[in-house]
Amino acid sequence: MPQALPLMTPERMRALGLRVTAEGTLAPQKPARSRRPREMELVEQMALMRWAKDHEAELADLRWLHASANGGARSKAVACKLKASGVKRGVPDLSLPVPSRGYHGLYIELKSSQALSGDQKPRPEQIAWLSHLEHAGYRACCAVGWEQARDVILDYLLGAP
Repeated sequence: MPQALPLMTPERMRALGLRVTAEGTLAPQKPARSRRPREMELVEQMALMRWAKDHEAELADLRWLHASANGGARSKAVACKLKASGVKRGVPDLSLPVPSRGYHGLYIELKSSQALSGDQKPRPEQIAWLSHLEHAGYRACCAVGWEQARDVILDYLLGAP
């Protein structure tokens, strides 16, 4: 059963575009079909980063979890600047540069659990990055939903219970 996050103020929940379900988990405020997949991923990624921040006291390595600058709608000028500065397509959404369990670090491509099933699959350039990272000695995977990503991180840092 998914672990519920600590309660947030209603204002903070609205600002993040989240609501608490009857089960006590976070979900997007709007129904899944009314949002684009990237927007839904962003909501899930924010929930994961909130969970990580809230648990840094118990798991200090969570402080190193960070996101890449990929994705999102941008103007053509901004996209050109990002590309020129080194942003590349397909780079996983999240990185945890902490060696554990024989790996150099962890990379996660996060997909929304609220998206249509076709939007939950990594694109070819994302698959190429995940494959390259695995061959280079990193743990690299795709997680559907922030809770699955959380479980991947916990397994990576602590091992299976």
